[in-house]
Amino acid sequence: FDIQNDHHVILLAGQEGIKSTYKAFGIQGTGTTDDRLPTLGNVTEGKVPSYSSYTNEYLSFFGRADYNYKEKYYANFTVRNDQCSRFGSKNRSANFYSGGLMWNITSEDFMAETRGWLSALQLKVSVGSTGNSSIGNYESLGLIGTTQYLGQSGWLLSQPANEELGWETQIQTNVGVMARFYDRVNLDVNFYHKKTKDMLMGVPLPHTTGFASQTMNIGSMSNKGVEIEVSVDALRTRDAYVTLYANYAYNTNKIDELFYGYQEWPMLEYLLNYVVGESLNYYMPIYAGVDKNDGAPMWYKVGHNGKPGHEYNPETMTKTYSDDLYQNTGKQRFTPHSGGFGLAASWKGFTLNADFSFMLGKYMVNNDYYLAASSGNAKGGYNQDRDMLNIWKKPGDLAELPGFQYDVQFDTHVLENASYMRLKNL
Repeated sequence: FDIQNDHHVILLAGQEGIKSTYKAFGIQGTGTTDDRLPTLGNVTEGKVPSYSSYTNEYLSFFGRADYNYKEKYYANFTVRNDQCSRFGSKNRSANFYSGGLMWNITSEDFMAETRGWLSALQLKVSVGSTGNSSIGNYESLGLIGTTQYLGQSGWLLSQPANEELGWETQIQTNVGVMARFYDRVNLDVNFYHKKTKDMLMGVPLPHTTGFASQTMNIGSMSNKGVEIEVSVDALRTRDAYVTLYANYAYNTNKIDELFYGYQEWPMLEYLLNYVVGESLNYYMPIYAGVDKNDGAPMWYKVGHNGKPGHEYNPETMTKTYSDDLYQNTGKQRFTPHSGGFGLAASWKGFTLNADFSFMLGKYMVNNDYYLAASSGNAKGGYNQDRDMLNIWKKPGDLAELPGFQYDVQFDTHVLENASYMRLKNL
């Protein structure tokens, strides 16, 4: 509705409910002796049937208000309450808020002299919170399960209860500017900071509890970065147009807080080490190469790093592999640079679209190479990569893989630069 033709207001209220139910069973048999009798009633050996089911429910109430004054100054505010059955009885409900302001600068009288070349200029600011409920359906409940021991069925406590389990919250702040020049060139720049708190993570428990871990709300992490979009209408006529565009994003993250007051939490099975005040990097033994004299693999001691080589230095390297060699590789787990570019063109109904994308600073673990360039797997009769033809064989060989008598380990020799640029769509 409008007030005196200058004030424009939109109000919205709503409610949403979601209920998901899943049920399944399975039965399996082996030992069919006649292909003409493939039914379960004719198997010679059956297995215990399986059954599974789950239910989860969401209930939400929300409201939104939008306002603008003379299409110069804009404001909006949103509030919502979300409830989820996955959380503990004390924290199933949470409130989330967001608000934003936008100033249409080119609508101001003092910008009149710039309208010949500055078609649009807007300044935007927003802050808002959202919730995350991506956990199992019954993580907050104390559960019992069944087991078998010495041929006898029985019950056991399979999961401890956590009535305090609640929503993970993300609070994001954005500051951006949008401009259009000569009615042809568009520029959109956005800076953001996202704070994630009450993170939903599996926290290790003391062995005396009888449980390995429990899902809790612990710690916090922050992300910040910039997003830039540019497009140019290179050609625009009645029958044809050509538009060139590009976008770029940079993101960095940092651990702000951990559980139990810890400053560090190694997770070797995930090749990670959460350290307060640092970003998430790959955490692995750093491969130092192959000793040219005896063909043994080498690793840098903690606190030392470098490129793989062929000379053994006992002060900075070791030939004995252990979990104590895990250290920060300096390679980020999440890609810091990403973007894309392309064009959209048309002529008398014929169209052409080409989209390219790229990622820089992206690293991935090549697990296939770990299995396919392994003397242990070769001894087991498995096919191997052609690189195995160039393993160390005699003193003086400058090889990248150790001699056949040594097993390869899960270290940085399988951590590869996966940065790319590719044509996604044509």
